[in-house]
Amino acid sequence: MVPKPAPKPPFATAPEIEDGKNLIAKSDCLACHKIAEKLVGPAYMAVAQKYPQDQNSLNTLSQKIISGGTGVWGTVPMAPHPAIAVADANKMIKYILTLNSSDTPIASK
Repeated sequence: MVPKPAPKPPFATAPEIEDGKNLIAKSDCLACHKIAEKLVGPAYMAVAQKYPQDQNSLNTLSQKIISGGTGVWGTVPMAPHPAIAVADANKMIKYILTLNSSDTPIASK
């Protein structure tokens, strides 16, 4: 009998996801983004569909929140948010990327 490989750890824990959702609600993000439809910037669900739940996406998108950017979703620039800590940006991105599917494994710790 071949042992099963250890399960892959979840991309985000339930507390990280909840913290990310709350951080977004308290920020100015919702002035330009909605969950399911494009406003000024892309819908969060479109971001979740475009980027995989991995460390590279987490790093790239967290830096976009902090430094701003343009060109990925059109010509309208995303304003930088230098006052947002990397740890908070990571939680925001973890929340956003878990919007892609209902079967995303989430740890309860």
